[in-house]
Amino acid sequence: MNFKNEKNDVVIVAARRSANAKFMGAFADMKAPELLGRVIKAALEDAKIGAAEVDETIAGCVVPAGLGQNPARQAILKAGAPEENGAAVTVNKVCGSGLYSVIAAARAVKCGDVKIAVAGGMEIMSQNPHYIYTRKENKMGPVTVLDAMLTDGLLDFRSGEAMGNFAENMGKKFNVSREDQDKFAVASYEKALKAMAAGKFKREIVPVEIATRKGSVIVDKDEIPAETPYEVAAKARPAFKKDGTVTAINASKLADGAACVVLMSREEAEKRGLKPLAAIRAYSFDDVLIDELLVSPIKSIPSVLKKAGLDIKDVDLFEINEAFSVASAAINKTLGLADEKVNVYGGSVALGHPVGASGSRILATLISALIQENKNVGVASLCIGGGEGVSMLITKE
Repeated sequence: MNFKNEKNDVVIVAARRSANAKFMGAFADMKAPELLGRVIKAALEDAKIGAAEVDETIAGCVVPAGLGQNPARQAILKAGAPEENGAAVTVNKVCGSGLYSVIAAARAVKCGDVKIAVAGGMEIMSQNPHYIYTRKENKMGPVTVLDAMLTDGLLDFRSGEAMGNFAENMGKKFNVSREDQDKFAVASYEKALKAMAAGKFKREIVPVEIATRKGSVIVDKDEIPAETPYEVAAKARPAFKKDGTVTAINASKLADGAACVVLMSREEAEKRGLKPLAAIRAYSFDDVLIDELLVSPIKSIPSVLKKAGLDIKDVDLFEINEAFSVASAAINKTLGLADEKVNVYGGSVALGHPVGASGSRILATLISALIQENKNVGVASLCIGGGEGVSMLITKE
């Protein structure tokens, strides 16, 4: 399978991310735009592009409350862009935000609106605020305090039901047992730890210096992966239902992180003497029943393959966000995906899921894996709260 290269192809010339820090971990005191700004700065340095040359920055953030105006604009300014040409927009497509930002930027490049774009995502879940609706005077009695992380990110907008309850339902619908889920989770941890030990993440992770009581510390490794034997996973208590199968071990982890890519046309890359890392060949958004949102890649991946004119067997590597092991196992089983092709460096169950950043994170990891594993075609895909799926197909240059 060969794609014909065209001058107006949208290519990615840099792809970087921060480490994923655990909830209330290394990045708990850092604002999301600050973290993304550091990642953008490193990506632009990789591409030998000045921040002032970036025409537009698009960044996902699911819970921007308390961050101030337009976090994406803050991030590109922190990366060094002058105020007079740091155009930016912050987007929210729940867990798909970080990949949607790349699609939006690719569209802008493709139609010629911008020459150079930065796209990514950010989320410091540790700083998602609590809030109270008191704009109208409280006459008397207690007030309800809401958790923005839950209300705006992790609960169904219709019923207020937790995503974990949706996961429990998918286990029953797709006949994925507790044992299946725990084995999937353990495999994700093992892949991540193996990748870390082999230095597979070094090309994508930007070392971030943070201040602590004991002095400066460099954060350059994901904080979450830990050796987790099956026996430990099997003993974990259900997290959402008394007799349920979804646990804290076989679900994705709350996390803090940021990621981005730098995009331009193939023609622009050639003018600058830049060798692209990857080319964006197709992308797809697909609506699904809200109750089945967690398995939306079952619809979205075939959709993007159809747009690209490929068969599923033509894809070398998949990065599919692991919201819950039960959903990931169901997706892989339904689509007939071989384990050795999916999330080869582990997924969000092991690495964490900073919701606004994960779409960009899995894309950066996919690009890195295609390069390091000497593969050519990759698909990134995520489920999206509210009942959508998003996928992107890329080829290594």
